[in-house]
Amino acid sequence: MKAAILAAGRGERLWPLAEKNPKHLLPIGGEPLLQRTVRAFVQAEVREIVMVVQFEAEKIKTFFGDGQRLGCKIRYVKQKRLGGTADAVRTCENELRGEDRFLIVYGDNYYDQKALDKFVKSSDSKDLLMGAADVKDPSRFGTLEVKRGNIVSIREKVASGNVGVVNAGVYVLDKSIFSAIKKTRKSKRGEFELTDSLSLQIAEGRRIRTIPFGKGEWVGITYPWDLLEANRSALDSDEEVRDGQTEPGVHLKGSVSLSKGSRVKSGSYIEGPVYVGESAVVGPNAYLRPGTSLGKGVKVGAGCEVKNKTVSSWTRPRFPI
Repeated sequence: MKAAILAAGRGERLWPLAEKNPKHLLPIGGEPLLQRTVRAFVQAEVREIVMVVQFEAEKIKTFFGDGQRLGCKIRYVKQKRLGGTADAVRTCENELRGEDRFLIVYGDNYYDQKALDKFVKSSDSKDLLMGAADVKDPSRFGTLEVKRGNIVSIREKVASGNVGVVNAGVYVLDKSIFSAIKKTRKSKRGEFELTDSLSLQIAEGRRIRTIPFGKGEWVGITYPWDLLEANRSALDSDEEVRDGQTEPGVHLKGSVSLSKGSRVKSGSYIEGPVYVGESAVVGPNAYLRPGTSLGKGVKVGAGCEVKNKTVSSWTRPRFPI
């Protein structure tokens, strides 16, 4: 089965973090968001990936190349204009031709490995599938009306204030989606929405079943503070790595990952989950509290305290990490 990842958007609401870099390469737990998705697919034995790109497309292509270093094959298609998610899916129709069923994923969401494993294992169903999650404020997402596990209707960005089931941006579809896209009209936002195409299929009697995602398995990233939630979810689920150095008098509590070349100086206290990137330096006598993620080469000086933050050297690297 092939997967198509939609990674063309600009991420204007993530300004200034995504001003000059693709939002899909923003770091989550020390690793680019989009790389996490690709790696999760590879571990779920999905090895053929199509990336739909546009904004800063060359940075994404240069970063991933042909996918060989991640154990997969990546091909790229460029969306001529940012015309919405349905237009993005239409862009990769030729790459998906001949596939009975395929995965579509939004490249700017965080997905835990368990979530994509669950989805891939359910992909042999005859029904179309959509990831779904419960959120306290559904106003930023497409809200789903679900009965007996099947989607009855999809509403875009309803009023806030009520807990709701929302579209988590991952699907198993088949070639019938392309016919629905051709019938899809522009939304009020002036875009061709994939959810509108799916609504047409529901109206024609096609069944779309939900695959529920639990807490921490998915984070929809729209604003900078969403990165903190995704970062914490990633840190909670990632395996601990201890490749860095610690001086005498350092205290580590909980899950603390120290990357190659990192150094924690004497008297520092780190309370996980925490990620310390390559060549990062902490201390002496520093305090890193849960949810902290330090990028490559970051320095936390003597006596400093950091809690629930992602800190990166934005001005130095070509890419976010």
